[in-house]
Amino acid sequence: LPGTVLRQQARRFGINHQYEPPYLVTRTDTMSCEDIREAFAYAEDATGEDFFPVELPRMGGVIEPGSGNVVHRIVIDGKNGGRNVLPYDIGQALCIEARDSGFMDSQGSLRGIKRTLLAANPFTLVSWIIPEDAYRGEETVRFLSSLCSEEAHPADQEYMASYSTKRSCRIFLRGEAGSSGSSYTLLPSNPSASMPIWAALPGDAGPEEEKLHSGRMESLLGFRPTISYHDLETNTHDVLDDVLCSVNIKM
Repeated sequence: LPGTVLRQQARRFGINHQYEPPYLVTRTDTMSCEDIREAFAYAEDATGEDFFPVELPRMGGVIEPGSGNVVHRIVIDGKNGGRNVLPYDIGQALCIEARDSGFMDSQGSLRGIKRTLLAANPFTLVSWIIPEDAYRGEETVRFLSSLCSEEAHPADQEYMASYSTKRSCRIFLRGEAGSSGSSYTLLPSNPSASMPIWAALPGDAGPEEEKLHSGRMESLLGFRPTISYHDLETNTHDVLDDVLCSVNIKM
């Protein structure tokens, strides 16, 4: 950290580090950047803990916004509804949820969201939730990522995060988990067989649901991924839900 003795003597000890938050060490005389990533992965394996846990965006909040409500979720479902969303309505995090698998056909309207909302809020954390059958490979990841800010974001400095290093713009695939409800899968910024995949299933889902989900992911991604399964947390109403709101828009 700035102002510490270690920072002042970093060069003497052969420590390379980030000069912006979170100021992580990127290399030393005895460890490369990849060594450090592997050390974090090993420690997570050994302890069973996620050091950089993935959180789904909030799903609660009133549907009909009142005066002063912060828009934290925009639902694209082809229905009319909600008020027009203005740049100053958006808070620290925004979820854009597409219900229609053909939403990518409206790329012009999606770019309008970038021009009117995201360009004015370059440091807002953006999470996309799209149906599994809307995924079209790297093209989908590239396009949705291009709609997010091009500004350097502190959340993207966590280079050793296990599941995705692009934390300022995340893409979740929503699918079915049998009778249990929905599954959510975080797409890495560069999906590959060498990177584990994070997925959340309802708490009562079992090995059969995991097997079905794994098969769908292999079909979508074109390789057999290593998937780390987590229990989907149940939404509980809290005080934040009284000031956050969801808005439906028609594309």
